[in-house]
Amino acid sequence: MEPKAGLVKNEHGLEFVRIVSDDHKSYSDIYLYGGCVTSYVVEGVDYLFVRSDVTLDGSRTISGGLSHCWPQFGPGKLQRHGFARNVNWTIASQTSTALVLELRPNEYTKSMWDKNFLCTFTVSIT
Repeated sequence: MEPKAGLVKNEHGLEFVRIVSDDHKSYSDIYLYGGCVTSYVVEGVDYLFVRSDVTLDGSRTISGGLSHCWPQFGPGKLQRHGFARNVNWTIASQTSTALVLELRPNEYTKSMWDKNFLCTFTVSIT
């Protein structure tokens, strides 16, 4: 069965976008929560690791995959590894083979960091 591209909800209701290569031999799943790439599958083999005890329901950060540590890494004035990995990103643009996500200030981020910002994250697959 060929993977289908598009916006999907997992069994816990958390949204992710699947992008698929033109030849349908590879695909990638990118969660809006944390803007996290949780899988990169080529001919049935997933090349990314996500912890087996992670519950993809938005209650905790996604541990593994390709995640964001922004605007800081490690401990500091903000929460450990920043806030980008535990907020919802928005879709700026999407095709079957590419996705652009954005993160902008909101009430949650402003409560920790009062800076204006625009983070963009582009994922494409060939």
